[in-house]
Amino acid sequence: MPSPAVNRYRRLMLERWIEDAIALLDTMDGDPDFEDDREYEEEREIDAAEMGIADVDAIAEYFPGFAYGSVL
Repeated sequence: MPSPAVNRYRRLMLERWIEDAIALLDTMDGDPDFEDDREYEEEREIDAAEMGIADVDAIAEYFPGFAYGSVL
């Protein structure tokens, strides 16, 4: 098992390699801030139930007076 000093050295070397790889990719692809950010694009079909819009039965469960027109 390597010593803690060897593990720290390996970690530092790996961090440096990763930073160099990212810098190389940025050089090849350009500034990452100007690339298209598709991470937040929604690809699913829109479902009203997932948007907080409830049907009458669900409203009646939480607000019985509101759903059926009665006043408590």
